[in-house]
Amino acid sequence: MKVPHKFLVSEAVLIELIEHYAAMMKQYRVALNSSRMSLMKYLSTLPRRHGVCRHQAARCRMWRAQYRLSVVKMEELELKLARLRCDEPLPF
Repeated sequence: MKVPHKFLVSEAVLIELIEHYAAMMKQYRVALNSSRMSLMKYLSTLPRRHGVCRHQAARCRMWRAQYRLSVVKMEELELKLARLRCDEPLPF
């Protein structure tokens, strides 16, 4: 049985997007870890309410939010791919 061309294109696009979001997720994770290390360094020497500490905490929040968004988006794309391939496990 021949696989339709549209199916192959859709599958290739989804796989490419999943790889893209996986790479973004790795970059966000590295940036988040770097921001956390900087925040810990600043907190060890400066008061918590100091402007630098607040700024670094805001950066940590931003990178954490970006990381979470990329994880959610990648999970959605993986679910779409599973549905496209009919690999989704039954809920019971």
